[in-house]
Amino acid sequence: MQLKGVVTGLNIIPEKAYFRIGEVSKILSVEPYVIRYWETE
Repeated sequence: MQLKGVVTGLNIIPEKAYFRIGEVSKILSVEPYVIRYWETE
């Protein structure tokens, strides 16, 4: 199976419409609580 996505620096961003918060935190290299905080602002 070949994954399709965009390579940015060391991260590969998969081509899909929605991401779970854990997936986003891995792509951005931040903890999930940081993303949750941004979401509330």
